[in-house]
Amino acid sequence: MTKEIIPNKFPLKRLNPFDEGKIGFEKGKSNQKRAFQLFGELVEDGVFLSVRRASKKQNTAGIDLFGTVPLDKDDEIALDQVGIPFQIKSSRARAREFRMEHRGDRRKIQVLVVNDSLTDKRIKGVIRSMVRNFLTSKGLLRSI
Repeated sequence: MTKEIIPNKFPLKRLNPFDEGKIGFEKGKSNQKRAFQLFGELVEDGVFLSVRRASKKQNTAGIDLFGTVPLDKDDEIALDQVGIPFQIKSSRARAREFRMEHRGDRRKIQVLVVNDSLTDKRIKGVIRSMVRNFLTSKGLLRSI
């Protein structure tokens, strides 16, 4: 007795690896854009003096953006300031990989996870915490 082969009416559509990579790249870009907007809001809140995207050379070295913070909260002119480098990742797993690849980096790049499961309020709280930790590690803590 031979079995009749019935074609699957609903075959699983698989993305080719190129498409999966493209989707991941686009997701990463949208998360970076969202992060940059949140950093802009923190400039308005006074956490940062300014935020700027990294140059191509800096981006190649693992930095997506810099946030400049005043060292003295009450200093209106803010002569004393420090730039904090940030890398934006879309998942904790990718953030962990990045940290492993860059451990021992003297710049102490702050790795921020931004994805759809995190609220803006949560992300901004994490950024504030990162600023506080960065300044503490450099012996420069101020209230933010």
